[in-house]
Amino acid sequence: MSDKGKVYSGFGFYVTRDGGGVVIEHDLKESVAMYSISNTSFRLYFEMIFNRKNDEHPIRASISFENARRINICQSNSTFSKVKKELVEKGLLDQMSSGGAGMSAIFEFSNRWRYYGTDKFVYKPYNSGGIGGKNSSDW
Repeated sequence: MSDKGKVYSGFGFYVTRDGGGVVIEHDLKESVAMYSISNTSFRLYFEMIFNRKNDEHPIRASISFENARRINICQSNSTFSKVKKELVEKGLLDQMSSGGAGMSAIFEFSNRWRYYGTDKFVYKPYNSGGIGGKNSSDW
């Protein structure tokens, strides 16, 4: 595929201009972060890539527990929370809001995974209870 057919995200994957596909970069595929996540986290991460928001915030993504359960990614809320926590703590996602009250948590794709396992890695905790006044209505 030529560069004309891709929109580079800067986060380890390309999105085809027509929105019909995603190409994963070798660096992401072979990263320490990617090899260290669970199979469930892997599936959720790629589901979020394929279903990311394509409006004014194309690097943002979300998925509800109901959707994750419907497509057999995870069957319990506790597993769903563990998976989101793992993706944030290993640098694949940055949390923008925690969701709740029927709203999905909002994430941004992150480049922090590039440094996971090194002293350059910037750790960010997953917050299951809300992020200081920041929620999906803020954007």
